[in-house]
Amino acid sequence: LRIPVRPSTWCTASATVAKSRRTASPIRFWWVTAGTYQGSDGRGQISGDSHSAHEHLRAPVCDRRSRGGEPPFILPHVIVDARMRKVEPELQMDAAELVVGLGPGFIAGIHSHAIIETKRGHTLGRVYWTGTAEADTQTPEKVSGYDVERVLRAPAEGELKSLVRIGDLVSAGQELAVVDGRVVTARFDGVIRGMIADGILVHAGMKIGDLDPRRDPRLCYIVSDKALAVGGGVLEAILSRPSLRTVLCSKE
Repeated sequence: LRIPVRPSTWCTASATVAKSRRTASPIRFWWVTAGTYQGSDGRGQISGDSHSAHEHLRAPVCDRRSRGGEPPFILPHVIVDARMRKVEPELQMDAAELVVGLGPGFIAGIHSHAIIETKRGHTLGRVYWTGTAEADTQTPEKVSGYDVERVLRAPAEGELKSLVRIGDLVSAGQELAVVDGRVVTARFDGVIRGMIADGILVHAGMKIGDLDPRRDPRLCYIVSDKALAVGGGVLEAILSRPSLRTVLCSKE
């Protein structure tokens, strides 16, 4: 399968993974999220939004074959679907040598080769090669007594205009964002730990941000224990493939 590269559709990163001694081996790697991308194009670190990502996809590690004016294509070794949509994905297992899905919505062996558990508990970060992750409870983890109140949701369909930035301390009742003239306000005092980018089209009820009642801006800029566990599960899945270990350790 060849996947078309369209700037408004996919966010991609091609990571150059360090090897032993003085050599490095490029491995084509996609971390699929929404809104932004970050990684390496084989020449240096790159980052930006999904629109500027299209320009960075012209790196030497990318397959630029096209026919009849079609867009260029990338042939990744690994795709990590980290969109957390919690529904059946449009991607299938033949999209890459290894397709890894995060959380519910995937069936290992049908939609992806592997699934990483994202629900807190004894199985957090575990790699599943069969079956599914635990079902979505639709209730976020409780933090300082707050759970559903922490999630900021769009009040209507339209273009999002953010009034705050990640790391900002806010007070209860403060205006945080506007969608189609309708305002999203803070339900309690806290710090903005998540907020999607300006200009994104959202639908009513869509999650657009996260408010942390602990009021510690430092927590916005360090990797959480949950993220470390999930990331470790992804690395375990990649290293379990002998062919991918060969690419990582290749001297060419």
